[in-house]
Amino acid sequence: MKLLYVAQFHETCGYSHAALGYLKSLDSVLENHPEVELKLLSVSLDPRKLQQSFHSSRTSPDLIKMIDKYHFKDQGEFDNFVSQDYSCVWHMTSILPIILNKPGIGHFHNNLHCSVSDTIKGSVNNYHVLAWETDTLPQEYQRCIEVYEPEVVFTPSQWNQQTINKVVKSITIPHLVESRGIESGDISFLDKIEGKFIVLAISEWVNRKNFTSLIRSFLIEMSDKDDAYLIIKTNLPPGYAKENFVKELEQIKNTTRTLSPNRQNMFFILDYLSDQKMQRLYDVSTIFSLTSYGEGFSLPTSEAVLTGMPVLCPDHGGHVDYISPDNRYFFEGFWDTVFDNPPYDTDGMWYIPLISSIRDKLKLAYSDWKSDNGELQRSANLNLEILNNGCFSREKIGNRILENISNTPITNISRINKLKRKIASLPLQEKMKVLEDSFQGEDCYILSCGPSLKDYNQEKLKNFLNDKLVFTVKQAQDIFQSVADFHFFNCSNLPSRPLAHAPHYRNSKDIITVASSNYDQYMRWTPMQMSDVFFKIPIRTEINNEFLVRTGKIDDFLIKNNLTRPCGPGIMYETVLFTAIHLGVKSITCIGWDLTKHKVNESNYEHFYGSTDGLINRGDILDWEIEETRKFSKNFYEWCCRNNVDLKLASNRSSLYEKIPRIKLEI
Repeated sequence: MKLLYVAQFHETCGYSHAALGYLKSLDSVLENHPEVELKLLSVSLDPRKLQQSFHSSRTSPDLIKMIDKYHFKDQGEFDNFVSQDYSCVWHMTSILPIILNKPGIGHFHNNLHCSVSDTIKGSVNNYHVLAWETDTLPQEYQRCIEVYEPEVVFTPSQWNQQTINKVVKSITIPHLVESRGIESGDISFLDKIEGKFIVLAISEWVNRKNFTSLIRSFLIEMSDKDDAYLIIKTNLPPGYAKENFVKELEQIKNTTRTLSPNRQNMFFILDYLSDQKMQRLYDVSTIFSLTSYGEGFSLPTSEAVLTGMPVLCPDHGGHVDYISPDNRYFFEGFWDTVFDNPPYDTDGMWYIPLISSIRDKLKLAYSDWKSDNGELQRSANLNLEILNNGCFSREKIGNRILENISNTPITNISRINKLKRKIASLPLQEKMKVLEDSFQGEDCYILSCGPSLKDYNQEKLKNFLNDKLVFTVKQAQDIFQSVADFHFFNCSNLPSRPLAHAPHYRNSKDIITVASSNYDQYMRWTPMQMSDVFFKIPIRTEINNEFLVRTGKIDDFLIKNNLTRPCGPGIMYETVLFTAIHLGVKSITCIGWDLTKHKVNESNYEHFYGSTDGLINRGDILDWEIEETRKFSKNFYEWCCRNNVDLKLASNRSSLYEKIPRIKLEI
C-alpha cells in the first residue's frame, strides 16, 4: 500500500506539531508493516519556512532527519509515485487545499511542482485530518469536504468527532503526547520567581484563546499576592503589530480594578523559545491555565499534563479527553453564538467561560498551593494517569491510522474514476495524451442545455444512459449527474450557489470535469469550483474575430494537434465536440443541442431550464453568433462524415443543419 501524507511538516503552528506527532507514530510501527510505503509532501504558504536554515533553528535534527527519510527527493520520484494507486492523508484546515490551488500560493519542500487538490483527487482513497473549536463546522469546510469526498475524517477528540459526524464519518485518533526527554533551558527572569505560585498559559494571541478573561481574573484575585505570578507565552498572528498588542494589554489592565494595580506580577513572552526553554516554563510553573472558548485538542495543555502540572480549564472541549472528570480546577461556562473573525460561522456555538468561575478556581488553586494540602498534585496525577493509559502512545496512534486506512474497501472503481485519478497530477498535455482514444469505438451521448432536453422523461433517459458514455454540458449536470462521465462548463451562465462557500457544480469521484474560460482559472468562478481539465479560450480580440465558425479550420484544432482551443463561439465547438473526437468515439448523439430560434424574452434564447435570467456571469449568445453557429453545423457534420464519426441529433426541433440525422431515442 502506498500512503502519501500531506501536511505543513516544516512549520511551527499547531497543525505542524500535530502532523509531526502522527509522523512519529507512523514511523514507530512501519517496520511491522512492510506492505506500506509512506511518503510525505510538505507544504507551506511561506517558502522561507521550507528552507533548511529556517527549519533547523526550530526543529530537532532527529525530526528533520525523519522528514527527509520519507520526503520525495526530487520531482521524478514524486511523479512516479502519484502515477500509481495510492491513498492520501491530508492534514490541514479544510479550505487550505483550495487556497493552495491558486497560482503562486503553494510551496513545497524540495521545490516540487504539484497541486494539493490534484494530489488528493488523484488518490484511490483520501483521509482528512481535522480539528475544530466550535460545535458546528463552518460552511466552507463542509463544502470542501463535499468536494474532496474523504472516506473518513481523523479528528483528535471525542468533542470534535461529535461535531464532524454531523457532516461526514469521523474517527477519533488523538494527537501524540509524549515527553521531550530534554533538560530545562535557561530563562533569566524565572530564577527570581521560582518556587512561587505561577500560572502558565501558552497559545497564540487571538480572540478564541480568551486571554482577557484569564488576565482579568488573575488581576482581580492575585494582584495583592506577593507570591503569585502569571506567565503568558504567546505569539502574535500575522499582520498584528506589537504596538497593537501593547495597547490591547493596557486596555485590559486599565478596565480591571485591582487591589494593587501597579504590581509587576505578569510576564508576556512573545519570542520563539527552544524546546529546552519551553520545558523550563513547564518545570517551574504551578498550574497551567486554559481559558479559551473552544479547543479541538490543545497540545500545550496536554504537554502541561505530561509534565505533571494540574490544569485550570473549562469543563467542555477537546481537552477533556485527557483531563480527569474529577479535576478539581474545572471552571464553568455557557454556550453562546460565535462572533469572531472568519473562518467562524455565527450558526456555531462555543463555550464561554464565566469569569466568576475562573476566579473561584484560581483562588482554590492558590489556597491549595499555600496550604500545601496535596490537592494540586493529586489533580495532576489523575490527569497524568489518563495520558499514560496507552491511547496517546506512538504505537497506539500509528496502528490506529494504518488500521483505518488498510480496512477501507477499494471496490467497484469505475473506469472514469481510474482515468480521473491518473490525470490528476499531470500537466494538460499529458492529461490529454492519457485521454486520447480512451473510449475508442464507443457511442457518446451529449446532453446540452437546449429546450429539447426536456422532451424526454428524465428517469427513463437516465436508465437508458446508465451504461453509456455521457457528456453533460453546464446545467444539464444538475439533472443528469448520476449518469454523467464528463461534465463541461465555462465562465458564462453559471448557476448561482445556494451557499456562499459552495461550488457551482459538484466535481465527484466518477465524473471528469472539463472547464474553459477566456480568463485564467478561478477568475470567473468560485475557488471552490474544481475541475480536472482546464482549457484557456482566446478572447475574440486576440484572434481578430476569426472564430472557428468563420475559418472552418477543424483539423487545426483537434486536441491531438493543438491544445489551444478555438473561439467557437459556443462551448460545443470550443471543447465538447473536440473532446468526444479526442476520446476516439465512433458516434455522437446530441440531446438539447438545438440553437433554437425561439426566444423566451428579447434578450435571451430558450433553454431547458427557461432563461438565463438570474445566472452568474450571464453571457447570452448574440443573434449573429446563433446564425453563424447554425450554418457551421453543416461544415462540422460533413467533417464527421469524412472522418467516420456518426453525428446525430435526438430532437426534431433543433435548428442545426437539416441533413444531420434526427432520431428518437428508444427509452
